[in-house]
Amino acid sequence: MPEKVLNNLMNFLDFREILTLQKVSHILRNHINKTQPDFSIILISIHVDFNNQKNQIWLKTQDNEILQVAYQKEGNDTKISWDQKSKFLEDVNYSNIFFNDFSRILDHQQSVLTELKIAAHVIPEDLKKVLKSRKSPIKANKLLMETTHQSQVLEVLPLLDIDFLKEIGIYEIRQNTVQELWKIDKIVETDHWKSAEKFESLGFHVDVSVEHFKHFSKGTWSVSTISAEDLDFLKTSFLQLPTFKFCVIYYQIFENLDQLLELFGSPFMIYDLGKENQKRWYFEFPDNSVLNILLVPSMIFLTRIEKNEVPKGADIIVFE
Repeated sequence: MPEKVLNNLMNFLDFREILTLQKVSHILRNHINKTQPDFSIILISIHVDFNNQKNQIWLKTQDNEILQVAYQKEGNDTKISWDQKSKFLEDVNYSNIFFNDFSRILDHQQSVLTELKIAAHVIPEDLKKVLKSRKSPIKANKLLMETTHQSQVLEVLPLLDIDFLKEIGIYEIRQNTVQELWKIDKIVETDHWKSAEKFESLGFHVDVSVEHFKHFSKGTWSVSTISAEDLDFLKTSFLQLPTFKFCVIYYQIFENLDQLLELFGSPFMIYDLGKENQKRWYFEFPDNSVLNILLVPSMIFLTRIEKNEVPKGADIIVFE
């Protein structure tokens, strides 16, 4: 079959059909390996679980087709499960098969991923090799990582194409009942962090200055302690950020509340049942929209709203 015909044929196949076609003949396998037709996947999510000796991968295509595959150790064999089907490979290491398949998928990924998610207590060496073996950085708009330490994030973050990465999410994989304090001092110094537009974390308190969050148009994170000076800094920074949308900060201790009242003035209070502890301030953006700051026990919300959303009787403070 002429190469031009083969190339045209690939345009009508999804990624599962291409993977199947690779096994039909040497000619087809060599052609697919040579041309590497794009799988058009928009989401790749992998979960590496050494404790249960089971790895999983989720894929989603532009046509919203979803495939979930699990690779599990069964004695000396490997069980592969997908679409309520399964097969056994004798005397094959489950992890080797998983990373070989993941590598093949990445080799064919030419288009931009909407999301890349990696869940692992420790990033395996095999995963590092797969990510580093690519001829070009991975193009993904969003990187989500469930792991245990900033060192694991730093194994992956620099391998993504900085020109496409817009969102970073970091989550504590151990789901501890008491949130630990994470140092992310090295992450915030990376160019990927500085150019990202959104950050989200869950399951731990960040241990860096609020100055490192001033460029995010969207953000959600947790701190053990926040001060009046910190909130005033974020207010000033976000009012000067044209792209700002919202920010949510979870906290345990708020320092210098009296000083906040001096900096912001008296808050607007709503005395409805259940809202007695809510303090609100409204600051005007240069474009006449409004920064709504809501302070409640354990949470702070900073949100861009329209002027018509400001309650009657509330003062809008003009930022200078």
